[in-house]
Amino acid sequence: MSVMLSIPIFDIETYVSEIAAGESGLKAIYSMSGPGDEDAFSLANETYITENTDIRIPLFKIQIGTEVIYETLSEEAIRTSEKTYYNVKDEDDEIAAYSVFDKREDTRLDAILGIVRTFFVTCILAIGALLFSKDANDLVLAPIEMMISKV
Repeated sequence: MSVMLSIPIFDIETYVSEIAAGESGLKAIYSMSGPGDEDAFSLANETYITENTDIRIPLFKIQIGTEVIYETLSEEAIRTSEKTYYNVKDEDDEIAAYSVFDKREDTRLDAILGIVRTFFVTCILAIGALLFSKDANDLVLAPIEMMISKV
């Protein structure tokens, strides 16, 4: 019962929230990236970068077409499982723009929660085994020993 109640405590989904404007912000930047209003593109780009850099899952790369707009870290420096991609596709269903976010903090939190969960379950099982052993001794072995001592 205690293990079932502890599952939300040791689950990363309890502590993690998805990036709110990852895809919609990228769509706004991509829609303004063509010829036209350079100021609107710069403002959208700056806002997207500002809003997504000082958070738990920070932005580290934006690429539109073949042009890298923003990059603080190489994609190869982070494992695939520690990255979140948001992309925008063009009318040919090709990836026209994408942004990459760094999930290393969430990966570390998940690892710590896994270790704590393992320790917790081990403790619960050990306590259960001790209680079961005591009950087995009191209810089974003690009466048999009493019968043997009487004979």
